[in-house]
Amino acid sequence: MEGYSSQLMRPVLHLDPLVIEHLQKYFTVPHLNKILESIARPPSFTTLRTCFGTSRDELLYSLEVYLRENYVETAYRLKEIQLKYHPSSSSSSTPNNNNNGNDSGNEEPSPSTSTTKDKRMEEYELSSTRLKLPIPHPLLKDVVMFPIFGPFDFQPIYPHVYVDQPCGSSVILGANIFSVGIVGAAPFITFGDKVSVFIDVDGVLLKGETREIDEKGRKVFIGNGIAMSGRTGFFSSKSGVGVQMTERVWNTPSLNNVLNGKLFLQHLPSLLCAHNLQVREGMTVLDMCSAPGGKTTHVGSLMNNKGKIFAFDKSKGKIKLIQKACESQGLTIVEALAMDSTKILSKPSENEKEQSSPSSSTPNSNKTFPPCSFDRILLDPPCTGLGQRPRFSDTISVVEVQSAPSYQKKLFSVAVELLKPDGVLVYSTCTINPEENEGVVSYALTNFPFIELLPPVLSLGESGLDGFGLSDAQRKMCQRFDPSAELNTIGFFIARFRKRPA
Repeated sequence: MEGYSSQLMRPVLHLDPLVIEHLQKYFTVPHLNKILESIARPPSFTTLRTCFGTSRDELLYSLEVYLRENYVETAYRLKEIQLKYHPSSSSSSTPNNNNNGNDSGNEEPSPSTSTTKDKRMEEYELSSTRLKLPIPHPLLKDVVMFPIFGPFDFQPIYPHVYVDQPCGSSVILGANIFSVGIVGAAPFITFGDKVSVFIDVDGVLLKGETREIDEKGRKVFIGNGIAMSGRTGFFSSKSGVGVQMTERVWNTPSLNNVLNGKLFLQHLPSLLCAHNLQVREGMTVLDMCSAPGGKTTHVGSLMNNKGKIFAFDKSKGKIKLIQKACESQGLTIVEALAMDSTKILSKPSENEKEQSSPSSSTPNSNKTFPPCSFDRILLDPPCTGLGQRPRFSDTISVVEVQSAPSYQKKLFSVAVELLKPDGVLVYSTCTINPEENEGVVSYALTNFPFIELLPPVLSLGESGLDGFGLSDAQRKMCQRFDPSAELNTIGFFIARFRKRPA
């Protein structure tokens, strides 16, 4: 018989019916359903890359030391808490399943439950042991991977804790639960209690509520843990860990804010963008929509911090994130500015050219550049984000989905003007919506005959979809990452262009 957690870990991404109808123009119903189910689960791997000045061998060694010490320290601390505050429950981590979730954890499990629990915990502990061994990517020499194991069939038998969707997604990817992400909890939870954690998929709970969510499919069980404060502390504290996870439905190490300056967490398809630029030391590079700075800093690392990178974003707050990322990774060649990249192209007269050239490093809110200013351009524009995972609900409207390509095309038209002859432009999105992907590629090739598609430097994705006037050869030069495909990544798209010499 299938366990409760297995049932709850088969959700799908909930979308507006009109958005579903829009996507069904390009995907069959079974294929789209498979994609939406995949997005409600994590990818196969957590991926990270080295930062500037750190070799992969050095990173692998540092990770192994950190994980070995951290896992031992965490396990010891949690055991100490259980022995001190709940000594009668420390001998059994899984109470009888017939207690309707009201038991505090003091009853002994039945023999059959104990056998199931022992096997489940043996598999879980084996996965935790394997997670201490990072895997070098066989093709990308600056990338390390950790498998994400699961789903494990733990049972939600303890007092409930509900978290919001962003917090829950982070937990599935290895994080613990910070108090700020907790939206509801059962009454009378005290420090050291075992709790069962759910995601409030639709955000129906008000902060601090005690009630359960009963609607089927609107909550997702993500594992059990130990309360690191009492119930009141969940909602009065704005920082700190609220729940330390001990039994994760999906198991992978927590690497947020770990080895800062040595590693950067980044999804596998996103890591390919910088590699596809094929940058060299001394180049002048433009990242048109840079925040939060992962791709920018990757490019800087591949350039060995020699050259110049302009990183733009419309939000001043996001510019601070880019600057912080560069500072933590020791990159000094990045100039991050709050700019709308649709407005950075100028055609100055000869006497203005020097002032507006990319070699000028004086920041200002009206910085513009003449045509043919950049050796390489990365365009990862704002998109609908329909490939990000794990996620369970998205309120995006069909109007937003249909209007997204317009701004992307406007950015592209600026990019091709700013690119030098024989320069390379990489276009990418994190959405499954073909109109933002193959549709933009078709627009570009039709309207700018002086650019051409290039094959990817490293091809890990599938070919682009048919239906947008691209030839078979052109579709093969695009990379589409389908969340439901064997590689099991986020939904992503990459196309690589070259500007023909005049």
